Amino acid sequence: MGDHMWFEIEDPSGLTAGELAFLAALRVRLAPSVGAGVEIRFGRPEVGGPMVVTLTVNEPGVVHRLIGMDLEVGVDRVRGGWLNGYGGPVVEAVGTVDELARRSADWFRSELDRPVLLYTWLNDSGRPYAVRCLFADTGRTVSQTYDARLAPPGQAEELTAAGQVIGRELIRTSALPAPTHYRHLRGSSAAVAPPPGVPEDAAADGEREAVGGSWYDDEPEPTEFYLLVCDDVPYDVVLLDPGARPLEVAKVLRAVVGGGLWGAKQAVTGERPVVLLDGLREDEAEQVAGRLRAAGASVEVRPRAVGRPA
Repeated sequence: MGDHMWFEIEDPSGLTAGELAFLAALRVRLAPSVGAGVEIRFGRPEVGGPMVVTLTVNEPGVVHRLIGMDLEVGVDRVRGGWLNGYGGPVVEAVGTVDELARRSADWFRSELDRPVLLYTWLNDSGRPYAVRCLFADTGRTVSQTYDARLAPPGQAEELTAAGQVIGRELIRTSALPAPTHYRHLRGSSAAVAPPPGVPEDAAADGEREAVGGSWYDDEPEPTEFYLLVCDDVPYDVVLLDPGARPLEVAKVLRAVVGGGLWGAKQAVTGERPVVLLDGLREDEAEQVAGRLRAAGASVEVRPRAVGRPA
């Protein structure tokens, strides 16, 4: 695996020995699976927060990232999900550093190996007005874009009226008629089954005109949530009210998670209820909650709802 695929650590002292060991183990396990277009970065987005490992996949001719996943790494657990944030965590794992690296690599690799298709819609002038990247094995949209200015007249209005939108105005391309052509981007071709009668795009990379407009993700299907391993049900510490001494509560929070007092105070005095710590064992969560209550805060320890495959 080339070093260019890994984000340089500007300050190695900012990572713990356990985090560095996890990264080293993950690198070894992912090396055979990582190829062109794959980037793996890591860092600590928030002071006192968990280290986050991000894997993105880009393909020639696709402006937007094709696949994006991130993984939060704790002391003895990891939690990962899609970069778009829809659907909550996709994977939860608890164990030793080596075990976490193995299970994290298994998850990353399982997504990298999935077959991906690119559908393109052309208007009567031969210009592309919509593109959809999807997993061929499930049909789930990975990313998409739609330019209403180039689309057939009235199409965007009809789809919006039919509720085929994400948010208020982003067209869901899965509701469009059959695409003009398709391309096989990644994974085994054995699982590729394009719509009947849709030809494969013969144009070389870079020959097609880029589609205007912004790229956006789709809501994942509920069945996409699965649990690799969870030896203990994770618990969250939820702040309901900081009480009459928010500064004292912030000091307790800082002592638990590290970081600066300003950040802890912002967390305590912001919108509520708020999860102050997540993914703890029940005894750990109760211990932290007790310290916060002693400082005057009203808190709850809540089990996180996780799912298992049917």
